[in-house]
Parts: sequence; C-alpha cells; structure tokens
Amino acid sequence: MHSIILDEKIHLTSAAIWGINQAWDSRPQHSALVESNLQITKAALYMRYEIIQKDALELQIDQPDLHELFWVNTLTVGTSYNILSVLNTNLRIGVQGSIYLPEEKLNSVYGKAPLAAEIYLRLAPVNINVHEMKNNHGTQH
Repeated sequence: MHSIILDEKIHLTSAAIWGINQAWDSRPQHSALVESNLQITKAALYMRYEIIQKDALELQIDQPDLHELFWVNTLTVGTSYNILSVLNTNLRIGVQGSIYLPEEKLNSVYGKAPLAAEIYLRLAPVNINVHEMKNNHGTQH
C-alpha cells in the first residue's frame, strides 16, 4: 500500500494485494489486484486491475472436472465527485466501467470481453487522516 500527498488538495493512494483461497478438497485459487486512486480536490479518478482463479463449480459451468481452474481478468476505470459534505460525511456521485477478460476456454459461456457500466451514489465518512496529514505535514513530534 502506498499513499502520498502531491499538493494541498491532491493525493494519490495505491495498493497491490495478493490472496489465496483453498477449500479442503480442492486446489488453491489465487487472486491479485492493483489499484490506484487520484484525489484532486472534490474529484477522484481511479483504476483497478484484478486477476482471479475460479473453478468450474464456482463459475457455474458444465465441465468434466469441476475443480479445473480458470483465470478471469477485470479492468475497471472510474471517476467520482464529492457533491456534499455534512457532519463529517461525504456524498459522492460516480461512474465506472469494467471490461472482463476471461480465459479463452470461457468465451463460449461469457463472451470474449463482457462489459459493465454503472452510475452510483456513495455515502462515506470524511477521511480524517488525510486532513490530519495535511495539517501536520512538515511538523516534527
């Protein structure tokens, strides 16, 4: 994980995360993601790339070996804007789009590159730590 204040009202946060799931009777399933968020005053731009392994059972596909593993990749890009801040709470409106890149063996089930898009409202607490970091930037304790 990484976070940096680039200017008084601009900060960048990023993360790279890997995980593994394994049921007692199956092979391990890996997943990883890389994401980044650039906050500029009230606007944010973000992107996320995910790659996950799922077996045929979880993907709900007919396959002789229900524990065969498949890779699914997803790229999501979005933006949001803070439209209201009240009582240490932000209300944001946003839009994002995703493209899914499943393994070639899954094309007959999911298509070559399924797309998704959404418009959303997000209610979240104000990031107090960012405000504290800005106020304490350059001070020694």
